[in-house]
Amino acid sequence: MPPGYEKLKVPFEMDWDDQIVVAIGAAYELTESFTVRAGYNYGNTPVSNVNLSPIFPALVEHHATVGCTYTWKQWDFDFAYEHAFTNTETNDGAMDSSNPFYGSEVSHTMDTFSFMVSYRF
Repeated sequence: MPPGYEKLKVPFEMDWDDQIVVAIGAAYELTESFTVRAGYNYGNTPVSNVNLSPIFPALVEHHATVGCTYTWKQWDFDFAYEHAFTNTETNDGAMDSSNPFYGSEVSHTMDTFSFMVSYRF
């Protein structure tokens, strides 16, 4: 172990900043039974580089979404896809035993698929 790391403590100090999120979306009814949707979301990362950790890399700032709904009688079938674009940051906090991730580069990207069935009565 490197000096100062005789006892390795992995702090989980979030210490996040406030975040501003801007989102826009649209839905278009192609037929009485079929609706399509698309959207975009930007939110500046709330994670400070001083406490950046690969354990919880909440770094993504740009998200794009698409989805659709198919309606049959009282049933709705919803499908959605979200892509969170890659963002990479480097931990630039103090190099000491309270910051075991100093100098590490962390990237995060995400793809999410959703499916939902609803019954209206």
